[in-house]
Amino acid sequence: MKSLRRFDKRADSGATDKTSGFFRAAVALDDRHRLEFFGDISRDEDVEVADSAIPFGPVGSGPIRFQFPLYQRSLLGADWRFQPASPIFSEWRMTLNWQQIRREFDRTAPEAFFAPPPPRIESVRIVTDDQVDTFELSPQLRLSLGQHLLTVGLDLGRDRSTGPETETREQLFPFGPPAPGFNPGPSQRQRVDARQTRTGLYLQSNWIVGPRLEWISGLRFDRFSVDDEISGLTVKAYREPFFNQLQPERSLFASAQYFFEQWPTRPVIRFGKKMTDR
Repeated sequence: MKSLRRFDKRADSGATDKTSGFFRAAVALDDRHRLEFFGDISRDEDVEVADSAIPFGPVGSGPIRFQFPLYQRSLLGADWRFQPASPIFSEWRMTLNWQQIRREFDRTAPEAFFAPPPPRIESVRIVTDDQVDTFELSPQLRLSLGQHLLTVGLDLGRDRSTGPETETREQLFPFGPPAPGFNPGPSQRQRVDARQTRTGLYLQSNWIVGPRLEWISGLRFDRFSVDDEISGLTVKAYREPFFNQLQPERSLFASAQYFFEQWPTRPVIRFGKKMTDR
C-alpha cells in the first residue's frame, strides 16, 4: 500500500508545503519465514513562526524572524520473523531500521550595543542545519514453556547528531561605514557533533494462570553513552538503580501487572512499579 499527500495552503503559522508518504511490503518466504519492509517520510517546508520588528526609537527598528525552511523525518526498516518447528521456540524476530531527522532553523534578531560608545544596533541572522541519524537493531526470541510465554530481547541503537551553523551580522545603526568593533561575517561553527550508543536487554514472562487470569512480569537493563566531539567529554545516562548498592553504570528495571477478564462486570485490575529516569 502506498500513500502520498501534498498540501499547498499558506497559514499565519504552520507549514506552507507538506509532503508525506509511506510504504509497507510483506513477503512470505515459506510457511515459517516472513520478511517485511517498511518506510515513511514526512516533509514540511517554509514554516513561518514569526515575522515582525522591534522598534529602537529614532534609530529605526530591528527585524524579528523565525522560520523552519525544512523539517523532514525519514524511516526505512526491515523485519524478519521465523517460526521454527519446535515445541519450545515459538518465534525468532529480527528488526533493523534507520531513521533520519533534518531540521533547518533560520532566525534573525537585533542586538544593541551602547557601551563603549558610539551606540550600535546590529541584525544577527543564524542559519542552522541539524541532522540526526539513528540505526537500531532489535533481535527477539520467544519461548513457549507450557503455560509460560518467555520473551527475551535486545535493543541496540546508535545515534549521530550534527549541527553546522552560519551567523551573519548586518549593521542597522549608525548608517554608513561599519562602526568600530563590527564584524559582518558570515562566520561558521559546529554547534553539535555528538554520538550516542544505547543498549537495552529485557526479559518478559507471560504466565496464563487460569482461563481468566494472566500474570505478566519482566526485567530490563539499559545503558546509554554520549560522546560529544565539541567539548571532548563522554556523558553517561542510566536508569535509576533498583538498588542503590549497584554500580552507577548499571541499573535494573522491573514491572509487574495482572488483570482479570470475562467476569460478570468485566473488570480490569492492573498494578505496576516503574523506576523513573533521573
